This record gives sequence, structure tokens and C-alpha cells, in this order.
Amino acid sequence: MDVEGGFDKLDRGLLRDFMAARGCPPQLNAWVARWYRSRFVRLRFNGWVSRTYCVEISVPQSSPLSPFLFEAYVVDVLAPRIRYGPSVRAMVSSYVDDTTITIAADSRAMASAAPIELFEECSAVAAARGLNFSTLKTEWNGHGGLAWEPVVIGGVRLAPVENIRILGYRVNRYLNWSDHVRYRLKRGLGVRNRISAVTMRFGDSAGAGAWEAFRLFQGAYLPTVYYGLEFVANHSNYIKRIQIHVNDTLHFGISSVYPTG
Repeated sequence: MDVEGGFDKLDRGLLRDFMAARGCPPQLNAWVARWYRSRFVRLRFNGWVSRTYCVEISVPQSSPLSPFLFEAYVVDVLAPRIRYGPSVRAMVSSYVDDTTITIAADSRAMASAAPIELFEECSAVAAARGLNFSTLKTEWNGHGGLAWEPVVIGGVRLAPVENIRILGYRVNRYLNWSDHVRYRLKRGLGVRNRISAVTMRFGDSAGAGAWEAFRLFQGAYLPTVYYGLEFVANHSNYIKRIQIHVNDTLHFGISSVYPTG
């Protein structure tokens, strides 16, 4: 689940209180307050420049400082919750505004009910801070080879999905990595096509030669197809598929633009 419009809804007064409660030095807290006040932006489009607008909404999404401030604001909302019982084990974990509820239970009914309770608990704490979780960005799936029924979370009826995204990883209902590898290779194909388009358009005359194409291959293509490699390293069939894709990119994607010999 995902906090809806998180950066735009931070209460600045509460933010300063939370930072002070967590040991932020007064000088730094005051600096942050000056930093997010009286921000101004202008828009540029086809050479046209707009007037100056004063932006007084929360913290800017474009700043690398904002995720840290957001985390200080929502740390209680998304605090890790681990419950262990004889029939149900539950855990809530998060990375900035992306939250995952993981359930292991002895029955399908228990596994379906537990996340609803945890979702409502997180939502209640978030509402006190002016935040809410977007049901449009909330997904769930069930494992264990069972036929799972839809559940009602946050007043919205959600059907189970075949695979669920957690921080760029795709986990399917069969608990294998086929959907993840398929998705990453598809994204890699798009990167490969863009590298070829750039080198074909600009070529040597604009300084986009074979070396630049190879740097793009290393810096953009490989991180895309190797994402999550630590989870598939022990599966030879997945590694083979990835390696074939990489070899094809080297032989036909990069070298076809600048043939050697």
C-alpha cells in the first residue's frame, strides 16, 4: 500500500514537533523550517517563461531532503509491526511511503482477515497526521495454491492479483520469480532500443560513439535486467534467460549500430 500524496500533505507544525521529539538539534530544525518556507518556481515551455509562483505546500517532491523529512513524519504510521501467534504471523514493513503487510496463517480465512485489521490500524494513525493510503495503489495476492476471494480493504473491494510489486520486485502467487524476470527483460528491451536510437541519431559526429553506447549499456541496461539478481542467482533457468538477453544486446543491439571488422 502507498501513502496518497504524501509529500503534499505534511503538516509543517507537526513535522517540527516530530523532529524535535526525535532529537533533532534546534538549529537544524530551524534551518529546515526556513528551507521549506517561501519557495518560488517558474515554468518554462518552448522558450516561454511563466510568472513566479509561491509554493507553500508541504515539502517539495523534487528535493533529495524531502524523503528524509517524510520519513521523520510517518515513522509512527509505518513503524514495523510484528505479531506472532500459534495460528497467525503478521509483519508490517515499509520503505519511505511504500508499505507491505505480510501474513502467514493456518487458514485462508485468517490470512484474509489479518491484513484488513493491520491496514485499518495504519490508516487510523495516518489519518491523525492528515494522511491516507490510496486504495488505487493497494494490491494483494495469496499463495498456497488456494482459490482466494476478494477482500474489502479501506471500504474498497479488491480482487487478488497474479503478481504484486514490492520495491520493483515482482512476486507472483506461485512464489517463483518468473514474472519478475519477464518484467525486467521487457524493461531491458526498451532500454536497449533507446540506446540504439540515441547512437543512430547522433553517431560519431555528436560524440555518441561505440564507447558512449557501451557506457549506456553498463549504466542503464545492465542495472535494469540485473535488478533482483540476488534472488534468482540460484535458479539456473532464470540466469540463462537473463544472460541470453544480455548477449543478444551486446551482439545485435550495441554492435549492430557500430559494426566491427
